[in-house]
Amino acid sequence: RNPTEYLAELAETEEFKNNTIDTAWLDRLIAEKSVHVKYNETDMVFYGACLKAFLQIKAQKGEIIDGIKRGHLPLQSTWN
Repeated sequence: RNPTEYLAELAETEEFKNNTIDTAWLDRLIAEKSVHVKYNETDMVFYGACLKAFLQIKAQKGEIIDGIKRGHLPLQSTWN
């Protein structure tokens, strides 16, 4: 869950607007799971794919930089 979306949901509650909140209020909301954020399944798949690609590139970046430091150009197969 995106923390910003969760906080926005909390800020929309009447208790928050009336400034009648305390830690017990937050504990109750968490226990009741009364604050829900709706997710778009297509967006979740897209962001998951982006994360997977980012992590793969991050892992390969070290190998490529290490090769360049040793005077080798990265091979095309490194990017596949």
